[in-house]
Amino acid sequence: TDQFRFGMVARLHSIKRYDIALRAFSIVLGRYPDVELHIVGSGKSREKLEALSVDLGIERHVIWHGSVEPAGLPGIMATFDSLVLSSDHETFGVVLAEAWACGIPVVATRCGGPDYMVTPGNGILVEKGNAEALATSMCEMIDRRGQYSSAAIRAEAASVFSEAAIVKKTMEIYSMAV
Repeated sequence: TDQFRFGMVARLHSIKRYDIALRAFSIVLGRYPDVELHIVGSGKSREKLEALSVDLGIERHVIWHGSVEPAGLPGIMATFDSLVLSSDHETFGVVLAEAWACGIPVVATRCGGPDYMVTPGNGILVEKGNAEALATSMCEMIDRRGQYSSAAIRAEAASVFSEAAIVKKTMEIYSMAV
């Protein structure tokens, strides 16, 4: 396959389970040697996670971007073929909406918010805390790369998350309350 770029965007914190994502990525790399994992974010766990990537022998394929200003995020996300969210818990998962606004499908854990947002048209849901299951879904994402429509993902995101969509929904809620 051509090079495939997974991306992760979040603070480097244990609840985000980057350790699981790195272990999953090492499995994926065994099957697809021309794959990269781009990590955007900073936090106390970075040193430990970088050490894990070395221990797993994947450090040459993991690109650490550090903190990125919000204005620069769409440019980096546009280089991803898929976003990975490996969290143990997310109430919503704003990064999913950001990925979809860029037309990017996701692989996300069933950890709360994503359970109600991820559809077959915009990504894959997987059980949390399981590197093998995450790796299987990441491989599926690579295998299905041509089956996702960036335009359809962007359109769906705009219909749900745009300012106009949010204002309309808020007005509907207020109308029902009154």
